[in-house]
Amino acid sequence: MEASNVRGKMKIILIVLLVMMSFVVNAKEVNKDLSLEKMQMQIEILSNELLKLKSKDDNPDFANALDDSFGFQKVYNVKKGLSIGGYGEMVYQDKKGSTATTDAYRFVPYFGYKFNDKLLLNTEIEFEHGGADTGGTGVAVIEFAYLEFTLHELFNLRVGHILVPMGRINMKHEPVMFKSVYRPEIEKYIIPSTWHENGLELYGTFNEMITYNIGVVNSLDLSKSLSSKSWLRSGRQKGAKAKAEDLSLFARLDFKLPGGEIGASYYSGDSRHDDFSLNDARVDLFDIHFDYEINNFEVNGMYTAGNVSDSAAIGIGKKAEGYYIGASYDIGSHLDMMSISPFVRYSEYNLHKEVVPGVVEDKSLDKEIITVGLNVKPTEKVVLKVDYQIRDNAQENEANVFNMGIGFVF
Repeated sequence: MEASNVRGKMKIILIVLLVMMSFVVNAKEVNKDLSLEKMQMQIEILSNELLKLKSKDDNPDFANALDDSFGFQKVYNVKKGLSIGGYGEMVYQDKKGSTATTDAYRFVPYFGYKFNDKLLLNTEIEFEHGGADTGGTGVAVIEFAYLEFTLHELFNLRVGHILVPMGRINMKHEPVMFKSVYRPEIEKYIIPSTWHENGLELYGTFNEMITYNIGVVNSLDLSKSLSSKSWLRSGRQKGAKAKAEDLSLFARLDFKLPGGEIGASYYSGDSRHDDFSLNDARVDLFDIHFDYEINNFEVNGMYTAGNVSDSAAIGIGKKAEGYYIGASYDIGSHLDMMSISPFVRYSEYNLHKEVVPGVVEDKSLDKEIITVGLNVKPTEKVVLKVDYQIRDNAQENEANVFNMGIGFVF
């Protein structure tokens, strides 16, 4: 039975690789179209750069805003009025010992409106797991919705429902922005991406090299029922009648370097709100992250650690810690074809890095994951993914996982 399962999975992997390689076989036929598309994208980038230079005095936030993900660009590239975009992803997962599943994981339409050169609106509405329904797992949620006041290159303001600027993925989480089918687990369970709360944010750019973000949001709600297996994740309030007796501060600093950037972010605040059975339920999170690219080789990584007071009363680990480092190489670029990028990522994290008396240490939460996979991008805005996770934990009962997915932005 075990051999049959292995052969079955190998057949699936072979079929997926054959489908992906069929794009490579046909790449020469569409090479002219792809080259034209690359030229069009380069023209668009140059146009954006000219737009930034032209608008620097009137709208200095362009230098920062146009570096964001695809959906964010839409509203900055119009003189006035409505812009529409979005992203989506579908996935297939086969976990050893479990039933294989397929999922319409996310569809996220984006709507922006530019009132004038100094004021715009940014919104995203997220539909997950097939969309909202009764009695199912689907959800619909406002991912962000804020007004943005572009005042000066050094000083601008967002107010409303905002993304908390922690880590690598939370601010740039479209499926074309990361290699694996699913987002790194460290940025799901330690930094609870996608993380969005009500608040305000100040941001700016120094000499087009240093960017900062500082702000305040309603705190996580640790009076909720939390689980050690997901740590703080269930404490997100997502703007839904969010308790605001306690507020949290965040700060982020990024340095642009030739070929990449390096940065750090920090979040801190009490999180008990009106639950007086807790002392203060203080949460502190920190991360350092980097991205670097040279000659079609990409490497990125992140380290993060967090601490929670009153963890015994809440029933979770006092401290969580993790890191990952990933690398990929675009072999398609050498063949003047579409992007074809094998990748590997090594991750370690522990949601019970430290526990206090009253909380039993769970060794299965001390995990090691090696992810190997392949990305094929017929265009810069569409990706086909396959990966295999070799998983282990300190209790030695972790099952390996095979994933496939498609993703797009527009």
